[in-house]
Amino acid sequence: MKQIFTLLLSLLSLTTFAQNWDEMIKAVASDRGVGDQFGINISISGDRAVVGAYFEDEDISGGNPLVDAGSVYIFELNGGVWSETAKLVASDRGAGDYFGFRVDISGDRVIVGAYLEEEDASGSATLAGAGSAYIFELNGSVWSETVKLVAADRDINDRFGFSVSISGDRAVVGAYQEDEDASGGNPEIFAGSAYIFELSGGIWSETTKLVASDRGTEDRFGRAVSIDGDKVIVGAHYGDEDVSGGAYLLNAGSAYIFEFSGGTWVETAKLVASDRGQGDTFGSSVSISGGKVIIGADLEDEDVSGGASLADAGSAYIFELNGGVWSETVKLVAADRDINDRFGFSVSISGDRAVVGSYQDDEDVLGGDSLYNAGSAYIFEFSGGVWSQTTKLVASDRSGGDNFGIDVSISGDRVIIGARTEDEDVSGGSTLQNAGSAYIFNTCPINPNVTVSGATLTANTTGAAYLWINCDSSNAVVPSETNQSYTAIANGNYAVIVTIGNCTDTSDCAIVNEVGIDDLGLSSSDLKLYPNPTTGNLTIDLGELDNVTISITSSIGKEVFKATDISKNKLEVSLAEFSNGIYFVKIQNGGKIVTRKIIKR
Repeated sequence: MKQIFTLLLSLLSLTTFAQNWDEMIKAVASDRGVGDQFGINISISGDRAVVGAYFEDEDISGGNPLVDAGSVYIFELNGGVWSETAKLVASDRGAGDYFGFRVDISGDRVIVGAYLEEEDASGSATLAGAGSAYIFELNGSVWSETVKLVAADRDINDRFGFSVSISGDRAVVGAYQEDEDASGGNPEIFAGSAYIFELSGGIWSETTKLVASDRGTEDRFGRAVSIDGDKVIVGAHYGDEDVSGGAYLLNAGSAYIFEFSGGTWVETAKLVASDRGQGDTFGSSVSISGGKVIIGADLEDEDVSGGASLADAGSAYIFELNGGVWSETVKLVAADRDINDRFGFSVSISGDRAVVGSYQDDEDVLGGDSLYNAGSAYIFEFSGGVWSQTTKLVASDRSGGDNFGIDVSISGDRVIIGARTEDEDVSGGSTLQNAGSAYIFNTCPINPNVTVSGATLTANTTGAAYLWINCDSSNAVVPSETNQSYTAIANGNYAVIVTIGNCTDTSDCAIVNEVGIDDLGLSSSDLKLYPNPTTGNLTIDLGELDNVTISITSSIGKEVFKATDISKNKLEVSLAEFSNGIYFVKIQNGGKIVTRKIIKR
């Protein structure tokens, strides 16, 4: 006998923060190799992500090795699972091109920079270090290279492709060592430039060369670029002057806004930090989303009040467009800022959320377990008129020297973080030095109303059922059985504990007992699980709790451990024979339940 029931679940917040971000996947290349530095640059757009590996050597078949030719990998979310769907290489790939040093994705288009590539679009006119960029598009289920971009005035060592960004039918490519102005004259060594390309009639064409209105020698305009519709921001991290062209401070840095108006790209603002200082390198990273921009200054030293100087702790600044004027609204620093963290080396903004990378940070989310240059990233959110740090992200398998946070990208509820010098595969083994990895995190809003419907109840059967669903999904099928308790995990953020009764009719088929994966009624101070991640034994510290039932299940719902009527303070569980991966520890004390995620590696 089968029954169908519909449940309305009001899910609880998991932390004291406005959002809970959960690591959904560690991504590595299917053909990962020593020194590839997969994760040097990353980008995410909805259900797709792209990861660069500029030191990778092989073509898509895994052969024809060319040292540091470079490659790029596409990952897509299908059926709740992220998986690699394509490897991209340049049609004219060559040794030392560094294809994949910079990447960006917008819907079904990807742009890839190869700043040391030497040939023009026809494969001739070799110029060392001139640079190029490539656009790929998805047709059906196949990603294909549609155009190779080079500058109309390309020259030796311009490093065109050092930065790239794409938004719909427009792309921008930075060439931070280019010397000439928009007319091809007035050379200034490494003044820098950026180029706009647009798609029209099925053809990508260079439409504009951008330079700073106050361009100067060694400004390196084009070090970072970002485009969103009809707005572009270009960083010049070695710029020396303020907005008026004075107050010289060596390498203080600046950034420039260009807007498309009346068929022309026009510089509408020069941005500098309100507390600019020598050597801050403001503009080393930039990102734009509508009327908001975020700008990194990874060598800046002071906190938001202008004090507590820590060499190269780093900072980031958000500017907003109001009444046609771009104004600095906030300076961001890490709550646990420290010397040489390089906070702001990477930045990304999407609406009212921003993420900032700090690839040389040493501490975990609690400020302990110091691992040299393990790296981290910080989420900031805009609420009630204020930008606040809501979360610090670290890798579940963090290690010293991983450089997690070397690049960051945010798209709505998803964040991807690169860790270019991480060594292990997804299971924590197969160590390959500096192979690199990337991590995708996801969040859910507070108290989302998720309708769980269409669950099929089968009488007189046993077993557990786990189902991963999108946290913004309006419907999800939860397989359940009579007279059993089951857990459905919504993207790792929420757990729905459902007790199935005797299904004589629809009304008594399901009762929601507890909700939330991180706190389902037990105080977080009541118990502790450590170490997490673990490679062997797991200690479950129950504090003062007694008569506790503990069960451990794998991510696919298989129960691998169960103990009942536990009354001692600490329980040691050996995980040595468990496979590496994600497990859920469910602890029940009377009518209260808590479920915690652990990593075995």
